[in-house]
Amino acid sequence: MSPRALADSCRRSCAVARHKEAIRRRLFVTLSHALTAHREQRDLLWSTQRERALVQVPTRPTGTTTTTTTTTTTTTTTTTTTTGNSTAFRSCGGGGGGGGGGGGGGGGDVSSRSRRNEDEDGDGRYSRDIEVVRREGKCGEKEEKEEKEVGQF
Repeated sequence: MSPRALADSCRRSCAVARHKEAIRRRLFVTLSHALTAHREQRDLLWSTQRERALVQVPTRPTGTTTTTTTTTTTTTTTTTTTTGNSTAFRSCGGGGGGGGGGGGGGGGDVSSRSRRNEDEDGDGRYSRDIEVVRREGKCGEKEEKEEKEVGQF
């Protein structure tokens, strides 16, 4: 091979190598941007889901529920103290339902749902399991509180 042909071959090889390296760099940059965008999208989705998720606190209470009512001539104050834990589910939107047709009206969104146990006899054992559901109308116009006994022990 002549020196000139060898130099030309060498130049072509170097040009091809530089071209390949440039392609690799561009590909790496493109993939890095795509991965970053994907991570940002995923984090945004997770944070949105976390905001909408139901928040749950521990279930069974460890104490009893005490209600104290103090009445004076002008004011009535009711204080409810729950010792122990209760379950509170809070959802950010969704749910609810209207009834329509011939049968009756609908409820509104469930804004909170909680469950508690009561010790009626004072013997240290739970005798009633009560579920409390609070419903709000649209934009908080009307609020209902429904308390029902779920079971007895």
